[in-house]
Amino acid sequence: MRRVRGLAPPLLLLAGIACVDLESGPPFAPLPSQPPDKAIVYVYRNPKFLTGGVMGVVGLYTDVYTVNAAGKPLVKLLPGGYIALVAEPRETEFSATTEATSSITLDLEAGETYYLKGDIEAGIVRVHPKLTLVDDAVGASEIRECRKLQPASLGLDTP
Repeated sequence: MRRVRGLAPPLLLLAGIACVDLESGPPFAPLPSQPPDKAIVYVYRNPKFLTGGVMGVVGLYTDVYTVNAAGKPLVKLLPGGYIALVAEPRETEFSATTEATSSITLDLEAGETYYLKGDIEAGIVRVHPKLTLVDDAVGASEIRECRKLQPASLGLDTP
């Protein structure tokens, strides 16, 4: 059973400016095996300039934000990037903050795969992050265009 619920902004974290060359990351490849006692969460962002009706200045990475998992930095999410998280089965909050916060809590179950899509919306000074759980078929299709990003924290299991 999947349960999703939104949360009020718990943290005000600043997302830094990233200097990452997406062309150097390997193209999307699903994890070779699903650990039976873990959940897999793919966090990704479509590789397009126009996202959420907003044009980000990708060359300057002004539309980059850090996605956190259970309060720990997971990845600086760039357009066209993804990361895979092998997670313990439990309720886990994912959040991202610029001048606004997007937060979603997933009830992760062992043996299940989840696709968490990052997007942006217009903001006053910076773009606002938007995190959405998408259907497996949609996520599996959209993530194929993405390249692997480096994790922001070594404390999380990101193969």
